[in-house]
Amino acid sequence: MATDPDSPRVLATFMFEADAQHLADHLGSLGITAKVMGAQLLTIAPELLPQVQVIVRAADLERAQAAREELARDNPRMW
Repeated sequence: MATDPDSPRVLATFMFEADAQHLADHLGSLGITAKVMGAQLLTIAPELLPQVQVIVRAADLERAQAAREELARDNPRMW
């Protein structure tokens, strides 16, 4: 069964919204649509371990992974 190219895939998970947004912004600059999910939980239940995720389309996942790896080389503190 073929995967729907528009289905959401988790690219990365962060503890801090700013790090997730940084990655999403970088992906956006490359033409890859990315959404940051889970940040709202930080204000609702701050005692929970934050799980802020960057979500991309399945069709963009490989390209997004390559972009994330490149960004990680330039910003090792994020990973």
